[in-house]
Amino acid sequence: MVKKKEFIELSNQTMHSRLSLEQLKRMLRSVRGLRVIAILDEKSKDALLQREDPRNKGVQDVLKKNVVLLVAHDISFRSPQEALLENGPQGILFRSLPFPELVERGYADAIVASPGWDVHEFLQERFRLADGEASLLVGLE
Repeated sequence: MVKKKEFIELSNQTMHSRLSLEQLKRMLRSVRGLRVIAILDEKSKDALLQREDPRNKGVQDVLKKNVVLLVAHDISFRSPQEALLENGPQGILFRSLPFPELVERGYADAIVASPGWDVHEFLQERFRLADGEASLLVGLE
C-alpha cells in the first residue's frame, strides 16, 4: 500500500497525474542552475518561521504549504520574473511569486520565496549550501 505522504497530487483543469517526491526532486534538478537540497519537515518549517523577519510574507506563505522544498541556485538560474518587493502599510514587504518551472508542469499553486539573510545563514549551515549559492523555498500542495 502506498502511503499518502509519498505522493503529491498534481491537478489543474486539464491534467491529473501523480509524481513521487523523488520524481519531483529529479524534475527540479533538471532546471538549469537549481539544486534540490531537502524536503522540509514540520520541525524545520517551524524553525524557519521563528527566525524569519515578519515582513517576509513570501516565506510565511511558502511555509504554510503542505510540501516545502529547500532549493539552492547559482548565478546560472534565471532572474525573478516579477518584483519580489512591494510597498505595504508597514513598509517594504517581501512576497512570494509563482514558480513557473512547476506551474507549467501542472502545479498551479507552486510558489517560491527568498529567505532573509539570517534564515539563509541558518540554512547554509544546517544543509551545507555551497559558497555562492542562494537559497529559495518552494511550496506546493
